[in-house]
Amino acid sequence: MSKFTESEFVAQIGRYFPPEALSFSFSLFDKENFRIKITPHRKSKKGDFRLSAPPHSPPLITINSTLSPYEFLVVYLHEVAHCMTYKRHPKRIAPHGREWKVQYRQLFYELLSAVTLPNEVKIAFETHLQHVKSSSALDEALNNLFYKDSVKHPDEFTVKELQPNDLFLCQKKVFRFERLVRTRVRCIMIRNNKPYLVAGHAKVLKIN
Repeated sequence: MSKFTESEFVAQIGRYFPPEALSFSFSLFDKENFRIKITPHRKSKKGDFRLSAPPHSPPLITINSTLSPYEFLVVYLHEVAHCMTYKRHPKRIAPHGREWKVQYRQLFYELLSAVTLPNEVKIAFETHLQHVKSSSALDEALNNLFYKDSVKHPDEFTVKELQPNDLFLCQKKVFRFERLVRTRVRCIMIRNNKPYLVAGHAKVLKIN
């Protein structure tokens, strides 16, 4: 997806964003010279930023189509921050170093100033900005928000919502919930009876 008008932007990818953030998202797309591509689900990543060949072609941002709207918005800002950081610091820098974090926070502050978000979303975003991590998957406040915002299977839960001795399916393996250990859950893999720690916000299917 190359340069489009706002109406074309909305028609092509508007359904992936929260409606209230569409104009703000388009303004970034219109101001910065990048292409955007919506991809099928990828387990290894939610989105990425890459330079294009030939060298003078606009860089490419890709984002998974399976993300919930607020998760899609966060990933979009994450990748746009990479694009803007590269333009301002073309020499080699750490991918999620100080320069990227400054740009990422700036985009979020602009969003919070320009867009009226639901209070729950605003609080989650403000909490997120206090300790920016390299991936939204590492942020519990964001994961709680994304989980509520997503369309869930009736048997889908986060691990921390389960009870002791509940069985659940994670990455095609069956586990038994034992206990919560801070932000993670100690569980036993049924196949080998070995203990494992699973992130509390991980989405799993409960086995009834």
